[in-house]
Amino acid sequence: MFDESIIASYIGDIGLINGINGPRGNIPSKFLVFDIKGNYKKTIETGYKFTYFCVDEENMRVIVYFDSRPKQLGYINL
Repeated sequence: MFDESIIASYIGDIGLINGINGPRGNIPSKFLVFDIKGNYKKTIETGYKFTYFCVDEENMRVIVYFDSRPKQLGYINL
């Protein structure tokens, strides 16, 4: 939760994908943002798959570790 908003990662695609060693879980490329009452506010499409994220409240941004791009660490201003 951040600034009266709930931020969640979202796959928006099939949950399992075929990997080299068999099926594996898919990873998200989107964030869904809701208000404190659970009402949908917006979707943020990052354009890249990511595995971890955290909220940097002091700088009002989400820090993201991308799995599928050359510069793996990035952020999204809120």
